[in-house]
Amino acid sequence: MRDRYWIYKLDKEERALWRRILTERTAALRPKVRPTGMSNTDWQQKLLQASEQVTREAVLAFQAQRPARFTLDELLAEPHEAKDQPPEGEA
Repeated sequence: MRDRYWIYKLDKEERALWRRILTERTAALRPKVRPTGMSNTDWQQKLLQASEQVTREAVLAFQAQRPARFTLDELLAEPHEAKDQPPEGEA
């Protein structure tokens, strides 16, 4: 999963909170075993949909705990849509 640009603006405590929320949502929503008879294409599609749902739910949970810092549009923006890109070499 790609990081969102706003993660680079978080302090250490907020990054830990984001990682915890993301890990919890991933564990709860991501399928762990491909059902027998499901094609690779269908399995990949199911994983992609689960990843998108994980991201949406994690962003909403994070925003609920830090509502004044970022707008929902900023949180859901893809990195290439960001106005403030992180400095080169920072990960």
